[in-house]
Amino acid sequence: MIRAFLPVIVFFMGIHLALAEAGPRIEVFEHGTYTAASPSDIVVGFTHRGLEIGDFEEIDHVQSTRVVVGQLGNKFGFRYRVSGLPSGMPMRLTIVLKFPPPGMVAKPPSAPFLQDDYVVVEIADSDAYWTWTFDDRAQIIPGTWVIEIWNGSKKLTAQEFTVILPPIA
Repeated sequence: MIRAFLPVIVFFMGIHLALAEAGPRIEVFEHGTYTAASPSDIVVGFTHRGLEIGDFEEIDHVQSTRVVVGQLGNKFGFRYRVSGLPSGMPMRLTIVLKFPPPGMVAKPPSAPFLQDDYVVVEIADSDAYWTWTFDDRAQIIPGTWVIEIWNGSKKLTAQEFTVILPPIA
């Protein structure tokens, strides 16, 4: 009797695993430091805590690294692709930023905070990127920065970078 049910159980376990793997995914295919051909003068929005969200027309990968020197003008981040959906389908993502203590401060001066977020819409099978540029000395917070991308209640990726202070000559 048990032998008759075993193939049925294995079949349903396979279906369950296939369904668990279905749905949107994030493929991170590049990370590290970047440069941009032009400065990000275009503000496209704000995070919930009031940080500016800028946009670049084009960024160039400089170095694959998870350790970033906190200097004015330095950019770090990652490129990613949304997959697991029909090509061209838009998907709403929440970007969650987790800062090391003592936390980030938005302008005008606010109390330091350790977490912030904002929403973007990305297109399935298209390349996208997340970058941070140190525009102000107050933004240079040494420690582990974590950038998460969520779709609803599902975390699709978490990327960690360690920001260090530049050596003193």
